[in-house]
Amino acid sequence: LGGRLDATNVIERPLVTAITRIALDHQAWLGDDLAGIALEKAGILRPAVPCVVAPQVPEVDAALERRAASIGAPLVRSTHEGPSSALRVRDDARVSPPLSLGLAGDHQKDNAAVAVAALWVLEACGVAVDVAHAVRAPWPGRLERIEGVPEVLLDVAHNPDGAVALARALADEPRTPVLVFGAMRDKAWTEMLSILRPAASHVVLTAAPLARSEAPERMAEPADRVVPDVAEAVSVARGLAGTEGLVVVTGSAFVVAAARAFLLGLESDPPIAM
Repeated sequence: LGGRLDATNVIERPLVTAITRIALDHQAWLGDDLAGIALEKAGILRPAVPCVVAPQVPEVDAALERRAASIGAPLVRSTHEGPSSALRVRDDARVSPPLSLGLAGDHQKDNAAVAVAALWVLEACGVAVDVAHAVRAPWPGRLERIEGVPEVLLDVAHNPDGAVALARALADEPRTPVLVFGAMRDKAWTEMLSILRPAASHVVLTAAPLARSEAPERMAEPADRVVPDVAEAVSVARGLAGTEGLVVVTGSAFVVAAARAFLLGLESDPPIAM
């Protein structure tokens, strides 16, 4: 988890490392401030191994730069411009042709820019890469639309930063969605709901089949529906949305996984039904 104690550190000499945008999450393990979390994430840095870094807030940048300088790890800055259908990625040395992304949402542009710059480092190491194909890769549960009557949008936003990204994506949606929300009790669900409630016509609160799940009754306001079973919650939300509406399922990867298994008829371990 994080970086310093991440399982990927069994690789002693990677060709490249990468750090996407850092936000508050997993504070019990990573710390309560962004600079502290950045130092934990910087645990993946290695001497003389390039690290591709997404744009960060100043305190995160400063922490990463200090750690990189102390061990001699070169930082590669990745940026981007243009829409997701014609994204140009730039690092310290080159600019990509227009790229079409497979994932929706402005936040995925930052992630794609990191991925492309990391691929360029691999290419310089002699690894064959196909950048245009790589950035078209899908990812279940990330602003994933499931066709049906009505349509369901799945997004694993599980912290306030993710909730902000989802709310921004919903701002471009012409329909006011019904929100199905469930979260783990150690997450900042109060803040997440305060971000997402204004975008929804109704809120249906539920829980993934895990001991860590927050009880939906504890999250509820008087106008909310409480439906503990995820599949039933999705069905209730669809009824509220009507045939032309939209249902959004979010708050936890586990809730999204359970909803996805129900909607697509998957037989899968609930925590990983992606």
